[in-house]
Amino acid sequence: RVSLLGMAASPGLQTRASSSAPSPVSAAATARAPALGRLLAAVAVAALAACAAVALRARARIGTGVAWGSASSTRVVSPDELSSHGSEARRVWLSVLGSVYDVSSGEFYTSGGGYAFFAGRDATRAFTTGEFEGEGLSDDVDGLTPAQCKGLVDWRAFYEEHETYTRVGVLRGRFYDAQGSPTEALQRVHAQAAEADREDNARKERSKRFPACSSRWTKETGSVLWCEGGKVPRRDRGASKKGSARCACFEVAYTVAHPELEVFEGCEPHAEKCNLKPADTTRADSD
Repeated sequence: RVSLLGMAASPGLQTRASSSAPSPVSAAATARAPALGRLLAAVAVAALAACAAVALRARARIGTGVAWGSASSTRVVSPDELSSHGSEARRVWLSVLGSVYDVSSGEFYTSGGGYAFFAGRDATRAFTTGEFEGEGLSDDVDGLTPAQCKGLVDWRAFYEEHETYTRVGVLRGRFYDAQGSPTEALQRVHAQAAEADREDNARKERSKRFPACSSRWTKETGSVLWCEGGKVPRRDRGASKKGSARCACFEVAYTVAHPELEVFEGCEPHAEKCNLKPADTTRADSD
């Protein structure tokens, strides 16, 4: 591709063309030169666009966990081969969700490093549970929450996109079969991670639709909550993880249709501003 662009704009080619004896053929070629240059440039741009499309498809495969290339062209690593690349090996490998990476450039994974326990094994579960000993260093993902599965996918993306770590292949076992194809276990992780993404997006949309209350606390007045634009404050659990409460502003009509939204103690149901009573310890933050 570079050579095509270089030919279209090469000073050497232009010099040789100008030093040739004029003839009807060379004159015609000279007349066609600008058009030819534009054609070559267009071809090069199209080739670059095609390469960009391939790169985008490759990144999409990373996000879904599908191995590079077809199953037949993917390197399949055996558990024994992976274990031979432990923290004391010349080349140190680790695996997360069955994707194997060479992390030799990271001093953390070599003998004595803080994460040496990840070397030579697939300890997927530990990436989200923080259990770095014994049975915690396992690839067992049963019982993990959608948020934890999303965390695992994010960890895999970290290694995939790292500047100095390189992808080796896929590990035969829980997440990939002997042909290098994803197993049902990996597909379940991806489904759980996708569910977590949907939940996160729903929370973000709710936070955007129902903005946080304004709040102020002074020793004299205590906590004061208020909303603007005719909206009223309510205790909202729908936009926070694990059901924690926040103070959000809602249209009055919406609160009538959703009586589960709690009125803060010390607030009138239709008041835009209210003082919380000292006994109300609910944290009115802007989560």
